[in-house]
Amino acid sequence: LYMNWTGITCVYGVGPTTITLLEVIDVAILDAEGVEMWQSDGNPFPTLIVASQAARGITITGGDVAKLRGVPRNTPCTITAILNDAVNGTGSGALTHVLVNAVRTESPKAGQSNKFAAGSATFVAYSADGTTDPLTITQAT
Repeated sequence: LYMNWTGITCVYGVGPTTITLLEVIDVAILDAEGVEMWQSDGNPFPTLIVASQAARGITITGGDVAKLRGVPRNTPCTITAILNDAVNGTGSGALTHVLVNAVRTESPKAGQSNKFAAGSATFVAYSADGTTDPLTITQAT
């Protein structure tokens, strides 16, 4: 059981600069795997499947529109997002997501008249060496 996203930060640049995001209403983690399937000789099913590529990213949606857009384009950053446990908050059971080498790709925003405005920022990540996963997820004990 999980309740809410907290502890969402983005760290980038020399210095470095840290942005703490408040008013977060949604976080979507991209944890996709691409596979290649081999089948031959008229076999209806593949006889080999190889994980040939992977994609990692995160989309953060919330009311901190200026901060979401404040991360410079083409600047790798590290994003940390904690998914609270419903009973223990950031304690036992909480999931901490850390995405390194994340680059902002888009940041749409919208707001209806007489309603709350919101925006999002999507980041995709690259591996430093081609094999190390830029996304780590750990559970508090």
